[in-house]
Amino acid sequence: MSQTAVIHEQKAVPQPQQHGKPGGFLYRANIFTGLIGGIGAAVITYAIGDKLVPWGTQNADFSQVGLNALVFCTFA
Repeated sequence: MSQTAVIHEQKAVPQPQQHGKPGGFLYRANIFTGLIGGIGAAVITYAIGDKLVPWGTQNADFSQVGLNALVFCTFA
């Protein structure tokens, strides 16, 4: 004995009026804009962090505390 499924579809939901040209930034964004933006953000974070971290301070394994903090902030 076979059974059939009955699909009940809802009516379309009315969409708000769109402003401006279709597309926008996300329409034009791709892997290259993400790559360039990510590298740019990392460079800016590194440059700002370079001025803020305490250089010359070492932890128990003799690595720079400032470098560890800077790498963490750059990749976070």
